[in-house]
Amino acid sequence: MKIDVFMVDALKPEYVTPLVCYMVHDSFKDSGKLFEAGAQWYGTLQYYRGEGKVLQNATVETIHDNWKAVSSMDKPKHVASIAEQSAMLMDMLGSLEAEKSSGGSSGGASAGGSGGFPSNIQSSALFQEIADGIKADPSSVSKVKQTFTYIITDNAGRELGKFTLDFKSATPSVYLGDCRNGNAAVTVTVADQVFMDLAAGKENPQKAFMSGKIKKVLKSEGQHHATPEAPNDPRPEEKVEDVKNSPNRPETPTTPTSSLSVPYRNSICKCG
Repeated sequence: MKIDVFMVDALKPEYVTPLVCYMVHDSFKDSGKLFEAGAQWYGTLQYYRGEGKVLQNATVETIHDNWKAVSSMDKPKHVASIAEQSAMLMDMLGSLEAEKSSGGSSGGASAGGSGGFPSNIQSSALFQEIADGIKADPSSVSKVKQTFTYIITDNAGRELGKFTLDFKSATPSVYLGDCRNGNAAVTVTVADQVFMDLAAGKENPQKAFMSGKIKKVLKSEGQHHATPEAPNDPRPEEKVEDVKNSPNRPETPTTPTSSLSVPYRNSICKCG
């Protein structure tokens, strides 16, 4: 088959590069969508998802027997982004966890095999997914060598449960409760719904932290970081007048008030 020279020229990589460069720029706001470029044409593609069917512990035979439901597009649903697709999967996992509990099961088991995760916590499904992942491939977290505890709360700040990710032990695991080997390197407090939104890409992690939706304690610092404010300085606060009139203040040329800087709670405040 002879390929037309004009077609080859129209599909040159150079015609894709501008779109790729724009997509990696800080000003690009449409992450998670699918775009197409070729023959000097640029556009957006969209996904539609069939209703599908839950097939637990499926085999080739199970897929074959239910292929009509799996492949059906009778009730398509538009998927706007990868984040939305992830949210759909997380909702499905939560529903499966609830079904297990209502059927008398103890819930999802941790990677360490200790107990189950509570079905009344949406993010249990996420921790179960992490547990299953490291159980299947422990080497995936071999370089982390730290422990993390997540305190999951309701929207009013009441604790619903604690999940510990132990990536420091020889056998990494995810289990319910406080860290069993001393204190966790990092303890994160976050509302159940916020955690789900973060996982689905609906919530920006940096904005969530800045607004106080995520609170963390670093073991190494021993200090609580509920907001981006710096920890309190144990030294007494100094006023501009105190600094200027201090007998121990070295002689320096007169500095205009508008540019005078004084220490204040581990930060520099511009006065004037």
